[in-house]
Amino acid sequence: MKSLYPVNPMFFGDEKQVREVYKLCNPGAVARPPNWYFVHPTLVVVTDSIVVGFTSFTLTIIPGFGQTLYGMDMCVHPEYRGRGIAENLHKERLSVGHAAGARIFMGTTQNDNRAMVKILKKAGAHSCIPIGDDTLFVGPTKER
Repeated sequence: MKSLYPVNPMFFGDEKQVREVYKLCNPGAVARPPNWYFVHPTLVVVTDSIVVGFTSFTLTIIPGFGQTLYGMDMCVHPEYRGRGIAENLHKERLSVGHAAGARIFMGTTQNDNRAMVKILKKAGAHSCIPIGDDTLFVGPTKER
């Protein structure tokens, strides 16, 4: 079944809205530097010409792990939460990473972010290392 919220690559015209969603989801955080969302590939969900969610990631080689997909940001506009948008974004970034040769996913999330922890665990990731108020999760890029 086709999702009501399809995931697509970010286009240049989306960046301003991506930054606005980031600010809504991370009040008080320092904005990402210029070109961040192009250096780190970014996927978006756009509905009614509005970016309602996005994820950015990077592909890197980590000694001992090999080609690795590292999840950066995952933000969904507060008015659109609870609709499966973050799960769709995560599935798509896993798919992109897998297609690029990464077999391992790594990413951190805040310990109290129950929704993201649930998404990561559902995709087969497990918590590894506490990092301050966050936890590093590691898992496969291909869903179980």
